[in-house]
Amino acid sequence: MVWEGEGPFKGKPYKELRAISALWPNVEHFVLVKDKVKTGTVTDIVGTRFCVGRAGSGTERSTLTIMEALGISIDDIQPEYLGYSDAAKAIKDGTIDGGSFCAGPPVAAVSDLFATPNVDVVVLEFTDEQLQKVKENSLYPAFRYVIPPNTYMVKINRLGP
Repeated sequence: MVWEGEGPFKGKPYKELRAISALWPNVEHFVLVKDKVKTGTVTDIVGTRFCVGRAGSGTERSTLTIMEALGISIDDIQPEYLGYSDAAKAIKDGTIDGGSFCAGPPVAAVSDLFATPNVDVVVLEFTDEQLQKVKENSLYPAFRYVIPPNTYMVKINRLGP
């Protein structure tokens, strides 16, 4: 994409590029409060107050790319533009319903949400069909990543009676 000057690099090929490697999986965590979940898949964000990431961030770009590939417009949600910790705080106080957290698991803000009493959130899934649409309709590579069990499990040790 960069070498050929395609996609976001249209008209600006960079022929000096020699190698790129992935150091960790950058996993799209679409997190939604449980009472807004209908199917358990990413399309559940439609009609919600949803954080797409900080304005101009990679998270915003990847979230909007995925939404577009699935036929979800920015007009289908009430978008918010916050960083991860601010988005988690807004979910906890009920200001927003969910957010996109793009990072290698475990994401601290997502762990924080799962550890917060009285906050019930779900990491939404991608169906095979949805994943295929993302692969076909974006320039970004997409692959299934299964978050290992207990990644966001919190053990609480209680002291006292």
